[in-house]
Amino acid sequence: MTQKQIIKDWSVAELIGDLSLYQEIRYERDGDGNALYIGYNRQPNAATTDLSWFIVKNTVDATFVTRQQLPDDGPQYKYAWDSRATYFT
Repeated sequence: MTQKQIIKDWSVAELIGDLSLYQEIRYERDGDGNALYIGYNRQPNAATTDLSWFIVKNTVDATFVTRQQLPDDGPQYKYAWDSRATYFT
């Protein structure tokens, strides 16, 4: 599988294989196992307090994702995973 990702300097990197080899990925799940928040960090094993996370919020209706929301301040690698709920209205 080949995926492309925009890097901080706006160049394009081609990622081959498992994306988790290239970045840290975290999930917060609800009681049914649905991912409510997904966080990405370019550094594996990054601290959850680092202001270097890209976070997406999912809205789930029953078992289906009905919305994927970006933070109010835009899609950037500048958020702390520990504060994820505060970035969305």
